[in-house]
Amino acid sequence: MEVQTCWYNGTFSSNFDGFLRGFKGFVKVGEYLDQNIEEIKPIITLVLSYLEDPNPKIRYASCHCIGQIANDMKPIFQTNFHEMILPSLINCLRDPIPRVHGHAAAAITNFVEGMSSVILKPYLTNLLTNFYEMIQKGISIVKENAISALAATAESAQDEFRFYYRDFIGLLFKILETHNSNEYR
Repeated sequence: MEVQTCWYNGTFSSNFDGFLRGFKGFVKVGEYLDQNIEEIKPIITLVLSYLEDPNPKIRYASCHCIGQIANDMKPIFQTNFHEMILPSLINCLRDPIPRVHGHAAAAITNFVEGMSSVILKPYLTNLLTNFYEMIQKGISIVKENAISALAATAESAQDEFRFYYRDFIGLLFKILETHNSNEYR
């Protein structure tokens, strides 16, 4: 695969600045591909492989890249890549680094905004279970991203969200009651 030979040399984890510049290039490429999924597939495969990199900055950059491409190429990107991307991003929701799992939630926000409820349905329970835990236990940035992802997921899920509404409404009211100081405004 041409993209991999160009990119992979085993030094990305130690050279984050170069890696980040490369990922920014991938994001820019995604803006100009005119919805041609075949052209983006090798890039997506490569980016997904870095969601498991030992360096949290690289995992974060991978989430960012996926979220941006999802935003630029919706809905065709979601339709063609949901089976690859959502399970990988769901795994990142359990990353030990708060910035990484918070940014995975942000990437999911962008990704689900272009999805139909039919495609989203098989992932719904797993997504919402993770969001619930992140909202309950996460630091502020994690809670914010999880709530945004929850809102986007609920909107895309449409009527399917009704089964989860009761679980989340109490939690969201609790957040509103307990997070009302100036730092949360």
